[in-house]
Amino acid sequence: TLTTNNMKLLLEECIGMHGKPREILTDNGHEFGGIWKDSQFDKWCEQQGIIHIRASIHKPTTLGKMGALQQTYFREISYCNNDLGAWRYRYNCERPHESLRMLTPLVVYFQYRRHKKHYDL
Repeated sequence: TLTTNNMKLLLEECIGMHGKPREILTDNGHEFGGIWKDSQFDKWCEQQGIIHIRASIHKPTTLGKMGALQQTYFREISYCNNDLGAWRYRYNCERPHESLRMLTPLVVYFQYRRHKKHYDL
């Protein structure tokens, strides 16, 4: 099972690769401190300058996007022979997304970067 320390190590690796997020939205799992507002995970987030937002209890819509991603993953992973890397590539680089006006996340990301760079003079 995931522990708070495992989660912190994973997030530190992600931050090293992609930069620090302003906020992290989590469920109320024990690795994120459960319902306790002064958990080890909360303290780590505060030290990193990251706002930790917990999903509302008994409100599945709070994490609806994550649930939709999980459903997509379980529905489509067999097309990639249960290879997570292949699925991730397909999901981000090949598969159009309705929410992105039928573009891939990769295309949207580079459009954003190009737009941001243009205005960051």
